[in-house]
Amino acid sequence: MVFADYFYVTQHVQQLVTSSAQTNYALQVLRCHGLSNAALQLVYRATVVARLTYAVCAWRGLTKTSDRHRINSVIDRGRRLGYCLPDLPTFDELCDIADDVLWSNHVLHTLQPPLSIAFTTLQPQTPSSLPTVSRTLNTLNYPTVTLLHACYVRTHIRFFFHNTRIFIHSLLHTCIDLTFYFLAYLHFTAIHSICYNCVLSIHSFIY
Repeated sequence: MVFADYFYVTQHVQQLVTSSAQTNYALQVLRCHGLSNAALQLVYRATVVARLTYAVCAWRGLTKTSDRHRINSVIDRGRRLGYCLPDLPTFDELCDIADDVLWSNHVLHTLQPPLSIAFTTLQPQTPSSLPTVSRTLNTLNYPTVTLLHACYVRTHIRFFFHNTRIFIHSLLHTCIDLTFYFLAYLHFTAIHSICYNCVLSIHSFIY
């Protein structure tokens, strides 16, 4: 896995897309040699899908919308070529399945209390909408909450670096201005000293 600046995984997604395209070409060669569609779908699931979902619980929260669209386009291409089943889940659904499998097999899964989130709002809620939101949030498992926390930390780190850069930029401008004023003062002092010496010379010459 490759993490870029600000914890982006765009380079990692690019490697996944490139390797998946190479695998599609290999599957096309296998099809030309007479491999059946069922066997091609097994190979696709064992190579491309396994590669796309490898350690996905660790880097899913660091992906951007464009990254997820690119991965979904890889899956759609395999579906159009007949290398995978038409009902193959999308990338987000595959990530949810991986989260459920990971956390359900964890040793601390039995010790986790049920997740409950309280809502505080001043707007009236209809009886049909509020339980739906509650059920949606209550389905968040521990890895998903951890990824949300990681995204929150990443956002604060980005703001910290942005504010630090602005502060350093302002500090440099202030130092440049002070240096300019100091040089101007020295220049004015030198001119004043030269004029004063000239006046003394003229005065001594006359008198």
